[in-house]
Amino acid sequence: MESCLTDRASQRMDNAIADAYFFNRITAVADVFDALGSDRCYKKAWSMERILDFFKQQSGSHFDPSLVQLLFDNLEQFLAIQDEYRDHFE
Repeated sequence: MESCLTDRASQRMDNAIADAYFFNRITAVADVFDALGSDRCYKKAWSMERILDFFKQQSGSHFDPSLVQLLFDNLEQFLAIQDEYRDHFE
């Protein structure tokens, strides 16, 4: 019985770790997309063509390919969200 409980606890921990890694991969795509596409006080935003080329090049190495594809398939929604929450510098 104790071994069964230990196995279940271990499996739950493995699942929690896997979920955390998945959320980290999502955050990486969103954060880099926003950072590259936004003006900052220290840099100008990249062009959309350059951003998309960067994601294509980094897909499978820096970024999860399925999440890069999700970005490309839903680009208009990503752009709408980015526009809605854009920082405004004066």
